[in-house]
Amino acid sequence: MLELAQDIGLLFERWQVPLPQKRAILFYIARSGNTSRPAEFIEAIAQSLSTDREAIMTIAQQLEKIGFEKGIKQGMKASARHIARQLLLSGMEPAQVSQITQLSAMELAQLVDSSNE
Repeated sequence: MLELAQDIGLLFERWQVPLPQKRAILFYIARSGNTSRPAEFIEAIAQSLSTDREAIMTIAQQLEKIGFEKGIKQGMKASARHIARQLLLSGMEPAQVSQITQLSAMELAQLVDSSNE
């Protein structure tokens, strides 16, 4: 999808798309499009623009921040699962493990099922 960035930038220039519409289109493409690096894609579009470049770069920064925060949350959840699994294997009651790790009973049951395999 990155190869389309320059073409999209040129279309924005040719059609003189207002900034709010550019922002909406770019957020939609970044979230729904087939790109694994949305911030890099948005930056590539911004490079081909003669106007609104800074505003478009702000979108790229916001997307990077969202991705970073999502990664942190995923890492914390994985750590909680690992700790919960160890606590369950050591014999701690599931209710206590749930209270400590903030994992639901269903998530704990999945951990128990996966440790039996």
